[in-house]
Amino acid sequence: TRNIFIAGFLIVLTFAVLIALRYREKFRTEAIIREQNENLQAQAAEISSINDLLSTANTTLQENNSALQDKNEELAALNAEKNELMGIVSHDLKNPIGAIQGLSELIESGGLDMEQVQTIATQINRSSEKMLDLVKNLLDVNRLESGGLVMSRISFDIAPLVEATTAQYTAPAQAKNITLRFRNESENSTVLADEQAVMQVLDNLISNAVKY
Repeated sequence: TRNIFIAGFLIVLTFAVLIALRYREKFRTEAIIREQNENLQAQAAEISSINDLLSTANTTLQENNSALQDKNEELAALNAEKNELMGIVSHDLKNPIGAIQGLSELIESGGLDMEQVQTIATQINRSSEKMLDLVKNLLDVNRLESGGLVMSRISFDIAPLVEATTAQYTAPAQAKNITLRFRNESENSTVLADEQAVMQVLDNLISNAVKY
């Protein structure tokens, strides 16, 4: 009986030890798994943080690229506007400069009486004033294109303006064997317009007619 009891006790003790060892191994394995899970969670959080940083950096890069593209388009528009302005300057200022040159050559050629010289001097003065007005207008090109420049419409007699512009190009026309005459058959030639704009249109029309 004693031997059986001792044998049974040893068997139970062995099972108890085995169970204890198994539980201890289980607890150790669970601890390792928890530690690994915590490490994985920490790594996942770090990766998520890095992804957030990359996403923020990518968004910032896209915004910078978009801003740079907008600046490039703005620069291209400004460059096109500058080229257009230079074209206007070269075209509109050539006319009064050519007129002044032609009138000056008439004076240099001699054979003119004082009245003719006075008339030519008056025309030169008008051409100079026209050049100054053109320069002032050209400086307002940007405001005109953006709608910020409003034409000053006034009532004025257009006949003297046409006559003066015609007289300005009479000499250049004669140099090319072109007869340029002014004739007003209207009793009332009053118009409602921007006088400077009308003068520029007339100047372009008559100068181009003589030139081409």
